[in-house]
Amino acid sequence: MANPEMSPDIQKVSDQPTIDLVARIKKQFSFSGRGEYQEIEESHEDVAFREVMIARMVDKITAEMKNGGLDEKLIDQITVNIHGIEDHELATRLLALPFELWKRKIDYYKKEGLDAEAILDDLMETTMNIRKSYIGFHTSPNKITKSKSGPDEVTWGIKGTEYSDLSPVPQAYASSNFSSLYREKGPRYLYVVSIPQETWDERRTYINTRSRPVGYHFNANALSVVEEFDLDEIDKEVEELTQRAEAA
Repeated sequence: MANPEMSPDIQKVSDQPTIDLVARIKKQFSFSGRGEYQEIEESHEDVAFREVMIARMVDKITAEMKNGGLDEKLIDQITVNIHGIEDHELATRLLALPFELWKRKIDYYKKEGLDAEAILDDLMETTMNIRKSYIGFHTSPNKITKSKSGPDEVTWGIKGTEYSDLSPVPQAYASSNFSSLYREKGPRYLYVVSIPQETWDERRTYINTRSRPVGYHFNANALSVVEEFDLDEIDKEVEELTQRAEAA
């Protein structure tokens, strides 16, 4: 699935006003150093990474809707509505919906002929009713492929096969932000994963590289994949946007 062609710092939403990631990142620099939790020291790169990943994921959702046959004007309206969600936690919980659920939803919206408002209402209801999840990040040197679980069912997940000092049994691991990404095995791929709240609350380990923790690692028996990205591309985009925002 090809990504829409666009400049590295501007995400275009049809004919709507552009979303300037440099400006969004610059605005948040005054809050960096605290992070979502007070004990986390968030870097400028963490801020840029978060905004890049949200924008990239919305792009992926847009592409999936196009592949699913939804009308382009309808997709534009849905995309604008998602970008317009002011509650950051709610927005990230929406984006943390697993791949297979997004696929079922898109098929349902096409079949029922719902409008943009009804689709967003359904997505919000789904987000609030299913178990609370957050976005995490898994890195891998190998491509993790989708698998068929039925005639029309496709699943995408990470099995718990890795050993570490965090658990006596093999687990699946994820990181909370850019600073805590696991890079020791020369990863090529970055997977956005859905982390259930109980895992987020109870199975996280602080990652210390500076005077304060900079992020978390999470371990679980398995993790649902939301999307896949090229890690090198993301690294370059984060570096460029951080430099441009610092110079702005």
